[in-house]
Amino acid sequence: MNKKTTIWTLSLVIILLFPILLYTIIFKDLSISKDPIDWTIFADYFTGLLSPIFLLINIIVLIRLTYEVAGYNKKNTLSQMKYSALSLISVKLFSVTSIILNDDDKEKEILLLRNDINSFCNAYDNLFSEIDMQKYKNKFDQILESWLSSIESEQILNEFDRIRNKLIREIQDSIIN
Repeated sequence: MNKKTTIWTLSLVIILLFPILLYTIIFKDLSISKDPIDWTIFADYFTGLLSPIFLLINIIVLIRLTYEVAGYNKKNTLSQMKYSALSLISVKLFSVTSIILNDDDKEKEILLLRNDINSFCNAYDNLFSEIDMQKYKNKFDQILESWLSSIESEQILNEFDRIRNKLIREIQDSIIN
């Protein structure tokens, strides 16, 4: 048993024994009764003292459990949101490969990609607070800008893949931790 459990157990035993101890101290001169009515009165006394105490303990336990469940739900929801974000950015960034290899209408594609990447980085900046999303946004912008400048598509694709994989690894690490 840990220290906290021991303290709670000891407190509960003291609370349960307190009414009996109090009754014994007050009525110590009396002998043990054989009359059932006296025992009924004792039970009413005992119940009257312990019921409010148990009610208070139940309320405290309920409040504590509510906070623990809320904390668990928050953590679980945050993880689910991170997995959804990871799926979203993975799909979007992996689709870039085909866009870069297909040189049709670069300007339009770059504008759309920039908007998607900026939206993602802005939307998930708070969710992944431990990751510098601005840094990735800037790197992706540089890559897309160099693609616009007609640098070799293969070279751009390799750089984009490297940055994309690094971001995805950081997001996965963030989810695990």
